[in-house]
Amino acid sequence: MTLIDHRNARTPRTHSKLLNCIRSNSGQASALLLITLLAGCQSTSSAQDQNPAELLLTRSLHYHDPAGMWGQEPTLITWTSTRPSGEVSYVFKVEFKANGDFVMHGTRAGHELEYMVVGDTVRASVDGHTELDDDVRKRMGLRKGKELFWRNYVGFLGGFPMCLPGAEAQIGPKVTETELDGQAVLAFDVRFDPEVGDDTYTFYFEPDSARLVGCRFYWNGPKEDGETILYEGESQVGSLRLPRFRRWYTNAGNRFLGTDEIAAW
Repeated sequence: MTLIDHRNARTPRTHSKLLNCIRSNSGQASALLLITLLAGCQSTSSAQDQNPAELLLTRSLHYHDPAGMWGQEPTLITWTSTRPSGEVSYVFKVEFKANGDFVMHGTRAGHELEYMVVGDTVRASVDGHTELDDDVRKRMGLRKGKELFWRNYVGFLGGFPMCLPGAEAQIGPKVTETELDGQAVLAFDVRFDPEVGDDTYTFYFEPDSARLVGCRFYWNGPKEDGETILYEGESQVGSLRLPRFRRWYTNAGNRFLGTDEIAAW
C-alpha cells in the first residue's frame, strides 16, 4: 500500500508505530548523552560493554550530531520530494520543537497543507479547510487512525542515525565490511521490538568518518522485498550534519522510486 505518492512500492511500516523519535520527553537519551555513555565515562555503560555495532553508531552520532542537538533544540528543515520523472511531489517546511511538538506546512498534490502535532493531538487543514472528507484525507496522508503519519514519517526517516538509540531498537551486534552502490562501507542490522514493527533494517556507513551513506529495509524480514535509500551530500542544520539527498530504489530490480531533499531554512 503506497503511503507517499511518489513511491510505487510500500514505505517502511515501522515509522507509523514508533513514537516520535525526536521528542525529548519520550524517555530516549539525547545523542550527546548516549555518546557520553558509550564512550565509557563514569556511568552505567562503558565502551567495553558495547557491541561493535553500538560503537559504530556512537561514532556516527558524533559525526552527525556532535552537540546533541537532535530532540533537545528546535530544528527547522525543508523537505522536498520528487518523483522519478523529476516532478515535485511535495515541498514542506518542517519545525521540530524542543518540547517535542511538530509543525509542518507546504504544498502536496497541488494543495496547501498545514499540519501541527501538539503532544499527540493533530491539527490539520487543507487549503484553509479543517473539515476534510475521506478522499482528501487519503490524498494528503491524513487518513483516520493514521493522523500522526507525517510527524512519525519525517521524524523517523529524517532522523537517522539520531533516532536509532532507544529501547525500541535492537542494534547489531555485528559490523560487516561490505559494499553499497560500489562503495566500501561498514554495516549493521537493526530490528525493532515486535510492538513497534517487523521491518528489518541495515544501515551503511563510510568507514573513516562513520557518516551514514545508506539504509535498506525489508518488510517482514528478509523473505519479503523492501527498499534501499542512498544518501548523498550533506546539509548543515545548526550543528547537525544531515544527509541532503535520499534516493529510493526497490530492492528487487533496483527500480528508482524518487528523491527526497532535506535542507535548512
